[in-house]
Amino acid sequence: MTTRERARQCEDIAQRVTKDLNSYTTIGLTADSNTLATVQTETLGNLWIASLDDISRGSQITTGTNLANYPSWTPDGKVVYALNSGDNFDLFIFDPREGTSKQFTSNSGYNNFPSVSPDGRYVVFNSDRSGVLCIWRIEIDGSNPKQLTNQTSMIPRFAPDGRTITYEVQANKPTVATISIDGGEAPTPYQNYSRQPVFSPDGTHIACLYSEGLNSKWSISIIPASGGLPVKTFPVPTGLSIQFSWAPDGKGILYGLTRGGVTDLWLQPIDGSKPKQISNFTSDLIHSFDLSRDGKQFVFSRGTNRSDVVLFSGIK
Repeated sequence: MTTRERARQCEDIAQRVTKDLNSYTTIGLTADSNTLATVQTETLGNLWIASLDDISRGSQITTGTNLANYPSWTPDGKVVYALNSGDNFDLFIFDPREGTSKQFTSNSGYNNFPSVSPDGRYVVFNSDRSGVLCIWRIEIDGSNPKQLTNQTSMIPRFAPDGRTITYEVQANKPTVATISIDGGEAPTPYQNYSRQPVFSPDGTHIACLYSEGLNSKWSISIIPASGGLPVKTFPVPTGLSIQFSWAPDGKGILYGLTRGGVTDLWLQPIDGSKPKQISNFTSDLIHSFDLSRDGKQFVFSRGTNRSDVVLFSGIK
């Protein structure tokens, strides 16, 4: 039997065991192959809003056990976010003034990591509704979905001009690329390994994780938006756990560090001086965050990871 024939045979007999979005590790089977034991890890989190000057005094704006994640501010102070509704993530928009949420997507697969355009007209996001995880665009009211990329791609972020999107491509290796808000042919991705891109406030540079090769160390790097080698690099600190964001004045890069089961926000000044701790929580994880357009408000998903041993019977 050839390798291809073996692969096809495995595909024919493979069966889905779980239908949720939790993680499963340390898998083991009983001797009769009828019961599977594994460790289930469930991520829990709700959205909070706080002043960037005093993050510890934030107010919780969502409730429940479903994970509310990847918030993105609109220009008029609303928050678009992804909510784990069971089998999938869907997009919602929350109005802090009214305390209400409106659902954007439904019955359309996995929809995650929304980013609102600077003019508030569009939301771009990850979706696998076409069969592959790609970048999609919708109007701010949830209408007119349009697929922008045709290969595995994720984590879209707008340039300040609102016309260009940077994102992460997953092909032979993870790389940063850009595309127009109208779609079309994407430029050639940057050559070296790069991940989690975000435009600087003036649109001239991109902050990302960067590596020169498979066996090279990763760094927090600033690369020209037009492509090319990094102009500045910083070591990756222990516990780096969530995506980057630029400080509103463009003089630093914000990120989360998780140490001892607690996540705090840190700022890496681009002048090369030592990182500065911005928050000082005593519990919980920060899963994701975003800064308001004026840089004064901080919205973040905060919660925990819960692990349990679970058994699945009747596997054979």
